[in-house]
Amino acid sequence: MIALLMALAFFQDPAEEEIRVILRRFESGPVPAAETPELLTRLTQAVERAAAPREARSLLSGALRDERLPAARRLDVAEALFQLEDRESWADDAGRVAVDATQPPETRLRAALLLARADHPAAAAVARNLDEALFKEGTEEAARALGDHLASGENTLDQKKREVEMLLRLATPAARAGLWRALTDSSFDPGLRLLIAEGLHAAGRLDRARDAILALEQVRAADPELASRVDVLLKALRGRREEPRETVDRPDPPNSKAAHSARTHPPGLTPGQVNLIVAGATVVLLVLLLGFRRRA
Repeated sequence: MIALLMALAFFQDPAEEEIRVILRRFESGPVPAAETPELLTRLTQAVERAAAPREARSLLSGALRDERLPAARRLDVAEALFQLEDRESWADDAGRVAVDATQPPETRLRAALLLARADHPAAAAVARNLDEALFKEGTEEAARALGDHLASGENTLDQKKREVEMLLRLATPAARAGLWRALTDSSFDPGLRLLIAEGLHAAGRLDRARDAILALEQVRAADPELASRVDVLLKALRGRREEPRETVDRPDPPNSKAAHSARTHPPGLTPGQVNLIVAGATVVLLVLLLGFRRRA
């Protein structure tokens, strides 16, 4: 009887209905990034308000196994469960998403980071496999995700070193952007910042001299044992001129040349005609002056 009453209360519970509404919103199509945090907050609050929390959580667990729900939305559900201090029921699904090559790199990275935040035993292995897959793909999107993983702080020092080495071997703008972000981050490990600077210098890519000098001086202050290696780079950088900023020549406003010509020359006259008129007027003035002098 008690179980029946609880079931009836659950089916009449407004919180349960809100959970279903939000899950249907996830199923309906892409959710804007700005809307996702609010939906997750509403979802976790609805579960907490539910008359039968265990049954409410089972709705979320069922959504994880629903193939109609895109991987990114299943990760939203996993995030909600994690916020409810559930660190297990979603982990297997997140692990599958992280190694699914059909998913966008940022979605796979998000799955790996969620496992790391939950201190899941498989997190380290998933992160290594993801990094290796992103490196092999070598696309701009993969390099960007690898740089984001490096900046996330959700990995060990050894893993970060492997990511730095991978990014140094990927000759793409996104890889260099990820390396520069880490190099100029004062909270990043000084040894790895120096490794990045040396790698960029060897590739001829340590071209933002001012930023590099500031970063290297911070490295030397943080770890004096690295001073000799830092000084080698500083010597090379201080002898180099800062690359000038690219400027775009602005075209003259419409009719500016015509307006300038109109201000300089009367309409209908060429510059040569204007010069002849000026010369003639000068001769006339000289004759008049000479005539006045003779009369005087």
